[in-house]
Amino acid sequence: MEAFTSTLPITAATIYASTFSAELLATLQGVISAVHFGIGRGVGSLLGGFLVDGLGSHRAAFQVMAYICFGYCFLHALLHYFYLRHLGRPNKRRQPQPTPTDPNGSFNNLGQT
Repeated sequence: MEAFTSTLPITAATIYASTFSAELLATLQGVISAVHFGIGRGVGSLLGGFLVDGLGSHRAAFQVMAYICFGYCFLHALLHYFYLRHLGRPNKRRQPQPTPTDPNGSFNNLGQT
């Protein structure tokens, strides 16, 4: 499970970051790893510990986190449905069709003589 939860996202983030700057790839890998392993895991463990301590059991903490994740999933679905799905589509308006300028019905290089 560690391969999918840790290594694969780091690899994907590094490949995505390399599209912006190939010269700074080592620096970007360091920043991504520092944010993920240093800040992300550190803050996640700290907040998870406070949540378990406040609720009294691991089961209740996991249930709270499941509800939070479901809420974020629902918000993302709404955001995608009402806003994001329209950004990737090209404009579907019909382009004006060139009209023939020759009596034979041929196109005159689309208006260029």
